Amino acid sequence: MLKKTVLAVAAGIVCSLCSSMVHAEVEYKLINSYRYYKTMYEAALPTDYMSFAFGSGNDNIGGYEEDAERNTEGLPNAFRVGSEKGQMWILDNVNAALKLFYYGKCTKSIDIKKFENIHDFTVSSSGKIAFLNRDKGIVFVTDDKGEVTSEFKGFECANSIEFTADDDMLIFSPLAGGVARVSVIGALKDMYKADDSLSTYETEKGIWGIEHNYSDVAKLYIRTGVEPENVKILAEIPFKDFKDVVYKGAEIYGFDAEGNVHFGLVATDPDGIIYRERLYKCSPDGKILSEKDVIAPLPAMSPSLPRHRVVTPDGTVIGFYADGKNYYLCKW
Repeated sequence: MLKKTVLAVAAGIVCSLCSSMVHAEVEYKLINSYRYYKTMYEAALPTDYMSFAFGSGNDNIGGYEEDAERNTEGLPNAFRVGSEKGQMWILDNVNAALKLFYYGKCTKSIDIKKFENIHDFTVSSSGKIAFLNRDKGIVFVTDDKGEVTSEFKGFECANSIEFTADDDMLIFSPLAGGVARVSVIGALKDMYKADDSLSTYETEKGIWGIEHNYSDVAKLYIRTGVEPENVKILAEIPFKDFKDVVYKGAEIYGFDAEGNVHFGLVATDPDGIIYRERLYKCSPDGKILSEKDVIAPLPAMSPSLPRHRVVTPDGTVIGFYADGKNYYLCKW
């Protein structure tokens, strides 16, 4: 009995030691409320680009205090770059307006109250605007003044919407299992079955995507046709420097004026400590032109938003954060 007890205790100690070794603490720094491994200590911090006080005025953005019905997560659902430098569109859902700002001053406001709770919007090069109400599954298409020219249903729980160069729309719809291509009157033209690695950004080459599958290799690709096998991989980005560190996040931000695609990748260990968060600029044929490690801004509890970063025509990546009093657009 004694021997068995001693063996049991010894076994317990060994198991405890093994467990401690497996779950050994990793040294990290807390930056903007995120935990970063030493590979990120010299990464670039974001700098403020524009700021907007929360409130109900023309130059304000509606926040948590103004959102009495709790239709939002306390900040705008979406933002996009305007057609000129310094212009930003912001979906001020709480104040029921789509606003165009020029370096923080509102220069145009479109009333969207009649559309109710809008999740995303997109603006075409010809001036059309499309609004997505994912709760009711309705897409509203308007002119540049917000007057409805068409509306169609069938996109409940859709997450994002983009105009293509020829004024079709690409809509990411999880319920439909991928990305739908529709006309401005709602006629379904194509359905691309895919997971959320496929974006709604398209060039003449096809629809762009980036996948990671929680592995140590991310793949930038183009969907060249409707069938799932119509995929062309343009670049593979490995990160195999650390055991059990894999890519946990990937997002395409859009294209600059030269047609280069901008995207980001995040790699963490099993405890969520960030070993890499890197921005990439890639040529249309898949050549990586530049890359930069960056620190994320203060986190916003907003995982369901259609996008968290966009890129300007000159290649600046724009993100956002909020501090309770103000909503900020920041840049790297």
